[in-house]
Amino acid sequence: ANMYRASLQRTNYVKWRYTQKMPGPTELLIILVIVFFLFGAKRLPDLAKGLGKSITNFKAGLNEEQPDETETTAQQEAEPPPKEKTG
Repeated sequence: ANMYRASLQRTNYVKWRYTQKMPGPTELLIILVIVFFLFGAKRLPDLAKGLGKSITNFKAGLNEEQPDETETTAQQEAEPPPKEKTG
């Protein structure tokens, strides 16, 4: 009986989780009005600008080419280590 109940609860949760919808236009408008009142009209453009810059920087960081470890180790082996000056 307990296994059936646990299975039923899990099934109900999965059904509930995947039947939820995205917020509609009315909900988005309410959220936008709340954000407007919290931050004010003067700060909203600055927040949007900062968000845009951070997204751009994040995408640029993802697209950067990272050097292969094999190439780096091959270059290090080819070049002798710098000699230290003593005295």
